[in-house]
Amino acid sequence: SRTNAGSSFITAANTPTGQSYGYVFRNTRFPANTGATNYYLGRPWPSPSEAATAQKTVLIDCKLNANIQPQGWTVWDVNTITANIYYGEFESRYFNNNLVDISQRVPWSYQLNSTEASNYTLVNIFGAWDPCTVYSGLCSSSATEIAVSNFRATKGVSTSSINWNISWPITGIRYQLFRSADNINFAQIDDITSLTDTAINFQSADVIPPAGSIYYYYLLASKAGYASHNTDTVQVSSKPTITTSSALGTFTQGLGSPSAAQVYTVSAVNMIDNLTITPPVEYEVSANAGASWFTNAIPLIIAPVANTISSTSISVRLNAVALGSYSGNITHTSSGADPVNIAVTGNTEVSAPNPSIVLQSWPFTQNNADSAGLRSAAVNASASTFNLMTVSNGLLSPVTNATIPPYSTNFGQATAPTSDGLWGTATGGPGGTLSRKNWQQFVVTASAGNTINLDSVLVNAAFVSTASNTKMGLVFSRNGFTSPADSTEFFAGYGGQPAGTLVPTTSGTFLKSFPIAQQNTGPISPLVYNYRLALTSGAGITLLPGESLSIRIYFACGSSTGGKYITIRDFTAKGTVLTVVPVNLNAFSARKTNTGAGLYWTSTNELNLDHYTIEKSITGYNFYSIGNVVAKNSAGVNDYIFSDVAFIQTSFYRLRMTDMNGKERLSSTIKLNNTKQPAFSIYPNPAAKEIRVSYEKLKEKTLLEIYTINGKKVAQQQLLVGSTQTLLSVQELAAGIYIVKLSGTEETIAELIIKR
Repeated sequence: SRTNAGSSFITAANTPTGQSYGYVFRNTRFPANTGATNYYLGRPWPSPSEAATAQKTVLIDCKLNANIQPQGWTVWDVNTITANIYYGEFESRYFNNNLVDISQRVPWSYQLNSTEASNYTLVNIFGAWDPCTVYSGLCSSSATEIAVSNFRATKGVSTSSINWNISWPITGIRYQLFRSADNINFAQIDDITSLTDTAINFQSADVIPPAGSIYYYYLLASKAGYASHNTDTVQVSSKPTITTSSALGTFTQGLGSPSAAQVYTVSAVNMIDNLTITPPVEYEVSANAGASWFTNAIPLIIAPVANTISSTSISVRLNAVALGSYSGNITHTSSGADPVNIAVTGNTEVSAPNPSIVLQSWPFTQNNADSAGLRSAAVNASASTFNLMTVSNGLLSPVTNATIPPYSTNFGQATAPTSDGLWGTATGGPGGTLSRKNWQQFVVTASAGNTINLDSVLVNAAFVSTASNTKMGLVFSRNGFTSPADSTEFFAGYGGQPAGTLVPTTSGTFLKSFPIAQQNTGPISPLVYNYRLALTSGAGITLLPGESLSIRIYFACGSSTGGKYITIRDFTAKGTVLTVVPVNLNAFSARKTNTGAGLYWTSTNELNLDHYTIEKSITGYNFYSIGNVVAKNSAGVNDYIFSDVAFIQTSFYRLRMTDMNGKERLSSTIKLNNTKQPAFSIYPNPAAKEIRVSYEKLKEKTLLEIYTINGKKVAQQQLLVGSTQTLLSVQELAAGIYIVKLSGTEETIAELIIKR
């Protein structure tokens, strides 16, 4: 049934030339529908010409509902020749058996008399062929059966709509709606009786099932003297459902440091319990961008709010303690929900890969030049260039009713093939299909004395006022696009709206194009319009001193009206500087002190060095930062001291040396032993709310303190002489690893705890 307002047509006759009869309806019922659509009995198909014979439709002894247009019939268009149409009726009646009001019927239609109507016999219409012989009983009358169709249930915000149709309208049919929460025990929840033989659409409503449950429905249609009809069962589900975003790439870890993190999203509805996220052994997950990490032994727990977990970014990293390959599944489980897995695979290698840093970035807030503040000393300055593209003219947009300037903080750079934001084949942007004619180009050049490696490009991009076939393609060249073959498309991408792995599709001569979403307030609001694109599937592109890589970005738009701009901000090239860090580390040692551990090192030839990061490990493999020391940046001998107040057991230390360009180098690892065992215990460990600290009977005043892993005190409590245990709340502490110390005048002892 139709549900939209307007008009439609029951017939569209196209009677073949020389045929005496067209559509013939005898004793036919035309019931009502649930919508506001009114119908014409017919129109021709197509418009009859001068040479056409009459296009014919006739209704004899038919029952019509009130949703038939009073004109009855209509034309194809203003050129229709009504003399070539034969539309007729004989004694059309309403369902109450009253004759239909024909006073407003179009004048070129016909009202048949009884003699004319009597000519519409099977013999006259079909000749020698008798359709009643096709199969037995075809032309004999039979009782109308109860036949329910289209029984369905649609879940809404708070209620479910249950709808059905009756295939053969009959007055007095009783519809009983039944519901069950287990698909076994059903109870009636509604009872509707049809009062007419014209209504064909029926509906009921019910509250949606509570979170964690499913409602099952079936309908029983019955009437005395008829066989009852039981429908199939339909269901409305509020079952807990967990949803995750796309797959993750391969992880690469250098032994002793965790891998770079990758991110996916998770959300859930109808939750009746917490969501537990468990990574495989040697992997870690975080829900707060790495502020705290959770493992296979201590999974990540996310509590729902109002039975819902909104979209949450989950960071993942590989942090193995030995060389090898590691794979498995991150599992997402909750009571009543189907578990959802995300596969991970990665490798732990001897040395850590160089960190990818910003080499060059074009912010586009004021002009097309790159940012001197963000540019690495390992690359040369450059400005972007156009071909068959230009910036916005800054006039008022007729769509957004706002000006889109050529460069601004909100929009970045606004461009199109024409300054008024018009896309089309004449201006180099064949609407909706990427063309290699119109592009914007960026050139990254390794500066003198520097070797770099480019691995990816980041860009915030969005279209203003349109999402019609909007897309993007990127290619790069080592030789300035000197020939058609000198062009390589980017390998893969992530981002967009909503954020996820970009699935490349063909557009024009591009095998990889990516959709660009619409955002009328600028491409960085919100940041999900950020696109991250990898140049290759491997280690990127290495450029020796003086070598360049040219990157071209192409856009397409299917809109044919002006005021449509592609806005981009912060086009950023990332990679690594392969030039050796300019420093000589002459000595590096550690020894126990009264306050913990002292680290000492000397260096020479500190040129362009930014800082030292002191990293620590209990195992010798999993290192974490415990502090930074600013480099003296002197070519002579430089002495450094750093105190680790959190030293309580045998530990490993190393230095990470970072220069002004972001290039890093690691020192060798040193070990400091501490064989003294703690003389107290902590329970529970891990802990969520409070810990019970048990120790030998105290002979002197002792202070209990809690430190972060990098030595910041976060809690303390004075212990009583003679006591053997105490309770200490840790509920306010953030999740992570902490050090518990007992300090007296004679000795200090400590132990690690985990706060969940």
